[in-house]
Amino acid sequence: MSFTGGGKPSPVARADWTYELPPATGDSVWLEEYLVYDDDGAPVGQVLTVLEHEGRRWLGVERASLPAVHDRRAVPFDAIADVDHENLAVHLSLTRDQLDQALQLDPSKGVEEGGDARRVVEIPRAEQPRALDAGAAGPVDRATGLFGPVLALFATLALLAVFVFWGTSRSSSALPYFAVPGALYLAAALLAGRAWSRPWTRDAAARRHPPHR
Repeated sequence: MSFTGGGKPSPVARADWTYELPPATGDSVWLEEYLVYDDDGAPVGQVLTVLEHEGRRWLGVERASLPAVHDRRAVPFDAIADVDHENLAVHLSLTRDQLDQALQLDPSKGVEEGGDARRVVEIPRAEQPRALDAGAAGPVDRATGLFGPVLALFATLALLAVFVFWGTSRSSSALPYFAVPGALYLAAALLAGRAWSRPWTRDAAARRHPPHR
């Protein structure tokens, strides 16, 4: 059962090899349970596991929408366009139609241990796909999150100092100095607003899914 509907489905090749499944209980590994999106950014399933068969790596995608029905596809690993670890998402370079024609994994050939296609559980860093973390802050954004609280602290100290000076002198000449903590509070508020809105997230998402022309 696939996500698409209407029309008579084309014959789909089915893998004749057994494959190893993740354990029913236990932590997922690497990309397992990540949401999968096609090249248009539409959700098309969830990562079942990463498999290796005869020297080739595959992304096992579970596309079924019902618990009792399994529509599993083996997608060539190089069809991964990017990985968003922040949002637990895998973005493919395949269209939905291409995924419909991807190699089908027979649910009856899934085994808990062993199998012709083995589950990849140890991933060398150099072999990981190019990661694009849409929500991850870069160096400038990390500085934004750091300087905001620091400025707020200095603003509070400056305000206390001005109050002490004004309290001891009882002179109106101390009033202009209230502008210093005011300016610091304003800068801290601007930095907090930038961190809250996370503009780098929108920029990364726009780069990953540019508008179609």
